[in-house]
Amino acid sequence: MKIYSMRGASGLAVLILSGGAALAQQSGMPGQYSGPNVLSRWSRLPGGTNAAPTSLRVFLQTSYGYLGGLSGPVNNAPDRASRSDSNNILAGGGLAFTRSDRRSALTLGYQANYTYPITGSVSTYRGLNQDLNLNYERTLTRRLGFYTGHSAGSQSSILGLQRPTSQRNFFDQSYSITNEALDARMRFLNSGAGVYFRKTSRLVFSVDGGVFTVSRTSAALVSSRGERAQGEISYQTSKSQSIGLIYSFNHFYFQRGFGETFTHSAMLSLSRRFAKVWILQLAGGPYRAESERLRTIAVDPYIAALTGQRSTIEVFQGRQVGVSGSISASATFRRSTFLTAYRRTVDPGNGVTLTAVNDLGQINYNFTATRKWSTGFSFFGSRMSPLLSGLDRNSNFRSYGGFFNTGYKLGGRFYAIANVGLQSIAYDQLNVSVIRRAASVGLAFSPGDLPLFR
Repeated sequence: MKIYSMRGASGLAVLILSGGAALAQQSGMPGQYSGPNVLSRWSRLPGGTNAAPTSLRVFLQTSYGYLGGLSGPVNNAPDRASRSDSNNILAGGGLAFTRSDRRSALTLGYQANYTYPITGSVSTYRGLNQDLNLNYERTLTRRLGFYTGHSAGSQSSILGLQRPTSQRNFFDQSYSITNEALDARMRFLNSGAGVYFRKTSRLVFSVDGGVFTVSRTSAALVSSRGERAQGEISYQTSKSQSIGLIYSFNHFYFQRGFGETFTHSAMLSLSRRFAKVWILQLAGGPYRAESERLRTIAVDPYIAALTGQRSTIEVFQGRQVGVSGSISASATFRRSTFLTAYRRTVDPGNGVTLTAVNDLGQINYNFTATRKWSTGFSFFGSRMSPLLSGLDRNSNFRSYGGFFNTGYKLGGRFYAIANVGLQSIAYDQLNVSVIRRAASVGLAFSPGDLPLFR
């Protein structure tokens, strides 16, 4: 029988803060490369910088919060949005489980909170918000390995749950919560799996695939579905550097006859560790996107005079060639972690703009100042440009903002927590221009890391 335990609860506040209402950052950014499999996937394989012993951490929290600038669709029209402010009581909790041994690694995270408005006419946003995340990797033989990732969630406002950086998912690529234009109940699911083959100690081949769904309950917003596949060759040029070649295929389609999009992309990638604590990742290359939609056109005046029909529907097909890529730099210090990242890709859009080229950047920093106090902040900026410009009044979408949170250990197993957040969104041609605001203070309880037996 062995007993496994991690650090004490001094850094727990960072995890607890993620259970409150803040600006969510599920961006699908590339993470740290620490395993022998693929450059384009964040890895926790044994021997990497992210390897961790078995640990279970749980927490409960309650807080009083203010949400301002919420905007929901009116009469099923995305360009007619209501504006709402609300004071709320939030209660929830979660858990984080990690297990790593010589051949496998597992991370499981779940968090939830219930929002109850006590002022303001925003009963639409009342309800349970949830986020579930699972990653698993296993070395099957000396040359062959397997990895899979799954995430799912539901929330009633984009000011929802923020997943901790340590709970990034291999296949979080269906959408970015920072790009959601309107507040409405949304459910999402990402699921994927892949295998890698180590030809030599330096050369690795991998292939993976997955599916996703984003379901928006409002009839003013369009839901999306899709699948993807990817192949990759990576070569370790030195102990601290790897290069690779990546090919990706994506297909996503939209409900209610809004069409579909196919994208193909090829990228060269580089991953390098330097100064012992820093990891740099680069990837870039061309993409080709084809999108089919239905659009309304005017008929010939002579035919209109005969039939009385002044318009008809036709299939519109658009093609675009461009450059996609990503860059990230991350560092892990004794008391802090830092991540800055940028990506440019074609994604399904945000339910208003369908199929878009998305530029998204972010900066995250977390700092444990003392054994009792920790803090963190994040900034982000995003621009979404429609692939089929001018169709359905689609226009450029901009979003930027950030949040700050802090936690202090009061004594025993109780913590004081607080956070504030701002997000500005704007559509060029739609009547949507909002600054969202969030703030909360509360208490949290956690016994810290629980010992597990085997």
